[in-house]
Amino acid sequence: MRSPASCSGLAFGWLEYRDSSLKREDDVVRLLQLPVLALIPRVISDRERREAGGGSLRQPGAGVALLGSIAVLVLWRTRI
Repeated sequence: MRSPASCSGLAFGWLEYRDSSLKREDDVVRLLQLPVLALIPRVISDRERREAGGGSLRQPGAGVALLGSIAVLVLWRTRI
């Protein structure tokens, strides 16, 4: 444990363990017994989305649903 990196890692881990902030809606309702008036959504950056390896068009069937939606819009606009 003489390494500064391992010591700082343990310190940050201990601080994270001691974090008592309210993170979820259930935490507010359970601890404060108050209703939640609003939630702040988590914004995912493009980089995080790429790193997660996902995307709606990569899922099976998403391309078919997209093409079907486009076809419906085209037919609706041309009134065929």
